[in-house]
Amino acid sequence: MTLTMEGNDQERIPEDGDCKPYNFSVVPFQLEQHFEFIEISEDGYLLLGSSNLVLNYWNGSIWYFKDADLAPEKEHSLTGHGRDCGIACGKFLESKDKIIVGDDSGALTIYHATTFENDTVHLIPQMISTHHDSSITSLSVTSSRTQTISGGNDLAINVWDNESLVSEFKYSPAHTRTVTDVVACKEENSIFLFASSSLDGSALLWDTRMNKAASCIKEGIGCGLTALSWKNNNEIAIGLQSGKVAITDVRTNCDIAEETVMDCAIHKILFDDKNLLAVCGDSTSVKVWDSNSKNIVYSDERHTGFVRGLAWHPKSHKLYSCGFDKKVFSHQINTYES
Repeated sequence: MTLTMEGNDQERIPEDGDCKPYNFSVVPFQLEQHFEFIEISEDGYLLLGSSNLVLNYWNGSIWYFKDADLAPEKEHSLTGHGRDCGIACGKFLESKDKIIVGDDSGALTIYHATTFENDTVHLIPQMISTHHDSSITSLSVTSSRTQTISGGNDLAINVWDNESLVSEFKYSPAHTRTVTDVVACKEENSIFLFASSSLDGSALLWDTRMNKAASCIKEGIGCGLTALSWKNNNEIAIGLQSGKVAITDVRTNCDIAEETVMDCAIHKILFDDKNLLAVCGDSTSVKVWDSNSKNIVYSDERHTGFVRGLAWHPKSHKLYSCGFDKKVFSHQINTYES
């Protein structure tokens, strides 16, 4: 088994035939207590990230389920993979079998879900890169699936090539405080555009083609910005530490709507394809806000710990949430009921 180094910060993991899976892909004994993110592929596969954030040494694991409704029971998972640090974010790439994960060490890893001769599935790490000097806080995959954007506690933003895991663009510092979210524009003709938010109170629009890559969307509002989600190519929702959500037109930098959705700092927001915005924050609540009517159309309090992850199912249109209570819940929103 050999590792090839590219520069000083990138490792290429051996091909499947070079080494038996148990040498570097042992399924963890259990899921950690704190669920940090949940993602669902176009095929309905679910990726769940968990961390142990209470012991002297933090650790984490990622878990892979064939069906979203099977989570989070370990015995129903296809496989899992452990890390010796917390795991903050993960995304599916061009298929259900290829994922990218960012962790608290600053490492970015691409895994491939591989089925072996004994029909066991393992998440095999293919490439690792550590361009971030602190924990990665957010990941976003471009609409073309060829690039991934990462933001972190080191104030930096990287744009990665998904085939080589080489950082094509690095902006450091991109903000003056922690980068809380990065989101690629979801329109296919805007693959060079993405937005970022920060605890410094600013949201920026980035264009990697420009010498001056960043322009300001929102700033100087007196509190940190914590979450982003594109509504369409021109409008973006911004979550604030105050509990407000603002929808801003990036062409004019003017707010179209602003509403207090939570009574706490917002952690994550996520649009579906019908302009419904799922919202969670530093509380046990999951809420869905209709950006057209400006009304909260759904609220749920089943979680007993902070809600951290949200994902819309592409087929059933149900909303899934996970949190620090080691629970995953599904939510049927009335708008989608037949």
